[in-house]
Amino acid sequence: MIFSRASEYAIQAMLYLAKLHAVKGDGFVRIQTKEIADAHDMPYHFLAKIVQDLVKADLVHSTKGPKGGIALAHDADQISILEIVRSVGSIAYVTECVVGYEKCNAETPCPMHYEWENIRYTIFQLIREKTLSDLIGNTEFRGGRLLVSKHDSSVPPVAGEIEKAMPNRVMGKAPMRKVAAKKIVAKKLSAAKPTQSKSKAK
Repeated sequence: MIFSRASEYAIQAMLYLAKLHAVKGDGFVRIQTKEIADAHDMPYHFLAKIVQDLVKADLVHSTKGPKGGIALAHDADQISILEIVRSVGSIAYVTECVVGYEKCNAETPCPMHYEWENIRYTIFQLIREKTLSDLIGNTEFRGGRLLVSKHDSSVPPVAGEIEKAMPNRVMGKAPMRKVAAKKIVAKKLSAAKPTQSKSKAK
């Protein structure tokens, strides 16, 4: 997770609005905030507050009434991901130290300063240059969510390599050594239980 939860929800909501607008193509489509919350399993009240921030940033228009709802305030090719992230929070990952030092810069760099500086600048460029229009081109709605419809096979998948490198407990799996240890303990406890004699059992 690179962005804050609020930023993630904001990006997902804006992508949803942009895709609906592109699919229907009849002006800025207005929908209820609850539709987006339900499609993405988001807490409605949390998303509603995020939408208010998007409205204040002039990225979303909100209309009350029976036929009201929210819609993009501008064309999808005029809204960058950076604008969305800035509207609901900070982009601290661009400026803060990757290992958490309060004072980390070119004069007092942490051990990962220069490597991380290149990575975060690449991320910053990406979200500054990418617009909603860029991201929704090769996508489709599946289960209410916006997913890439066709993967570019020339891009090597790295998710599998990352999962292999992560500890089992991080990936939501119990480490095998802990499982084995629990089985051994259970076996010893079972063997240690006193057995009743046949006479007592009768």
